[in-house]
Amino acid sequence: MSPVRSPVLLILTALLFSSCAPELTGFNPVDPSHDNDGDGVTELDGDCHDGDPAQFPGNPEVCDGIDNDCDGEVPSEEQDDDGDSYVGCAWLGDLDEITGGDDCDDGDAARFLGNPEVCDGIDNDCDEVVPEDEDDRDGDGYVECAPWTGSTTGIIAGGDCDDSEYARFPGNAEICDDIDNDCNQTVDDSFPNFDADGQADCVDLDDDGDGDPDVTDCAPFDAAIYTGDTSDSDCDGSLVDEDSNFDGDEEPDCIDLDDDNDGDPDATDCNDTDASIFSAPLLGPGAPELCDTIDSDCDGSLVDEFDDLDGDSEPDCTDTDDDNDGITDTADSCPNGDTGWTASSATDHDSDGCQDTGEDSDDDNDGITDTADSCASGELNWTSSTTTDHD
Repeated sequence: MSPVRSPVLLILTALLFSSCAPELTGFNPVDPSHDNDGDGVTELDGDCHDGDPAQFPGNPEVCDGIDNDCDGEVPSEEQDDDGDSYVGCAWLGDLDEITGGDDCDDGDAARFLGNPEVCDGIDNDCDEVVPEDEDDRDGDGYVECAPWTGSTTGIIAGGDCDDSEYARFPGNAEICDDIDNDCNQTVDDSFPNFDADGQADCVDLDDDGDGDPDVTDCAPFDAAIYTGDTSDSDCDGSLVDEDSNFDGDEEPDCIDLDDDNDGDPDATDCNDTDASIFSAPLLGPGAPELCDTIDSDCDGSLVDEFDDLDGDSEPDCTDTDDDNDGITDTADSCPNGDTGWTASSATDHDSDGCQDTGEDSDDDNDGITDTADSCASGELNWTSSTTTDHD
């Protein structure tokens, strides 16, 4: 049995709903042939919402979240697929649930216009730029920003202190190389640093900080001992003590200006541990130059007054191939012959070290000179005789 409704209640209800509806001139919801919204199309003509002039067949779609052309569908770019309140098109509508448009990825709620950037390796604010500190530029698996919340393959974490240096990232093993490998803001922190100057001894050129580089300091871990120090630091009557003293004088090598005592200061002596090798001092010549592989007079040359046929900076007395033809002197029939050529089957038929053109008078070494030899470049390894060469 249907409930009985009071006529007064029905009238009040009708008045209530009519006061909330938009005011449309000539609105006639009963007559489908009447164009209630004034858009020129009636319900009979296919108007899908004859109370909204922005909806009728053929009307161009605009970014407002409604079916403007009455094809039964709201375009996908006008829908908020990821629930971030932004749609893909430039928003013109007034739906409460949509804040704006130009969403660059409507499948990711973390990406929309104006969204704050976070450390995840994607373009959160849709400005078409991923911040530089979210990119692993040196390929070490770490980015500069932190904390890392992204899922990019190959990215382990954030907090990289130098994203241009592959050897620097959080947790990396510290090695002694004068840089902060593990990004803990301390350089070479696990290595000894004798003078506490911020540089570990393994990279410090002056471990004791006495101003004397380790390479010349005979006591690199004692700041009281340094090159040029002529004081007896331990008051034992000796400057030498346990330090090296090549020439046995009263000065250790680290402060001695002429370690081998040959009269040539270490600064110019090309071998300061051999008294027979020295450069020309201010008065007199340098050491006598011998024909050997030692530059006795420290002039940068082994040749000096000795012959050097091929000009290879090696005197002939030590050179095993004086004419540099590729045939050693012991096997060369012309050891001091022409220079500027290399022996080969084309230039030295019998490989005797004498160039066929000009030097060698018997190219095939058969005992017959080329001028009398009908086969001047003939077979090798035989000698002409009545038995082997009848005519």
